[in-house]
Amino acid sequence: MTVYKLKVLGQVFVLSIILSFINSPAHANSCLRPYLDPEKIKSTGTINVQILFVKYPDSPKKSKGYIKDQLSMLDLDVVSDYFKQSSYGKTKIKFRIHNSWINMPNNSYDYRMYENSQPDWREIEQNYFRAVLSAADPKIDFSKSDVVYIVSDPDLYPTYVQLRDFQVADGKSLKAVVYNQTSAFIATHELLHTLGLKDLYGNFASQLGTPGGMEQFSIMSQAQTGTNLTGYEKYSLGWIGSKDVICQESGTQKIKLNSLDSKGTKLVLLPLNDQEMLGVEYRKNEKVDKYLGSTGVLVYLIKQNAQASINGTGEPMVPIYFGNKGDVDYSGVKISIKKNNVTIGR
Repeated sequence: MTVYKLKVLGQVFVLSIILSFINSPAHANSCLRPYLDPEKIKSTGTINVQILFVKYPDSPKKSKGYIKDQLSMLDLDVVSDYFKQSSYGKTKIKFRIHNSWINMPNNSYDYRMYENSQPDWREIEQNYFRAVLSAADPKIDFSKSDVVYIVSDPDLYPTYVQLRDFQVADGKSLKAVVYNQTSAFIATHELLHTLGLKDLYGNFASQLGTPGGMEQFSIMSQAQTGTNLTGYEKYSLGWIGSKDVICQESGTQKIKLNSLDSKGTKLVLLPLNDQEMLGVEYRKNEKVDKYLGSTGVLVYLIKQNAQASINGTGEPMVPIYFGNKGDVDYSGVKISIKKNNVTIGR
């Protein structure tokens, strides 16, 4: 809005002229709505992750250097670098490593951790979490930890899951992930769950983010690759501030978008109703997004209370358009795209 002051007959009148196209639109944070899961840890600052290697009476015999070899394959530096770069330095991961085995009292199958489709799965995972904390308690001080990263014996069966509920040890409320494979990006995906982010798979049964859902546009949908998070996920985490986000509730604006890994306006949010918004951002295959297939403007639907489901319905985010030139007409919102410049009217 441009304001002109006119002095007429000794009085000052204010004439407000609303431009049809605003090259430097006002910033707002009225589009920030609850998105993160409520059972979460902090999303900024230093997050202390305690790594525990866990074995069972039925575990195969281990070599003396087994833990050291596993640590070298976990690529923890890759995990730390992802958080640092994607959060613009606002979130740092600090790993605390216990270099000896935590011995569980029962055989692995007694904990039923491989039965993650059972109706009582939440109870199963919490019983397991409590059992690990109890077995580790004599050796570990959890008072300075935020997350317990459980490496369940990799020689048994592959496990990758974030345990949903908190448990308390040494006076500290803790979340946990159980992951015993060697992909740094899947480990990153699981750790991001503890910050409150949701799965964005098109079909939750696919587990590792096969095509569907948010596809290549978030590590929460394609966990095998180190793709970035969406702008709205970063905004919800507090990694992108309101000065980098435009909330457009009405009118027409012409906006130059900057990539998620550069300075300036990164995200436009367009509320549709009390449960849905559109997100518009410019994705460039550089830095954190170096694994992205190409460069273009991404338009996607955000569903506030949705969760990824077994049958692929109810995804929290759905891509609508990705490209360098084109037009999008969705629910009364019209978006014209040319490279990283967008004109949005509603």
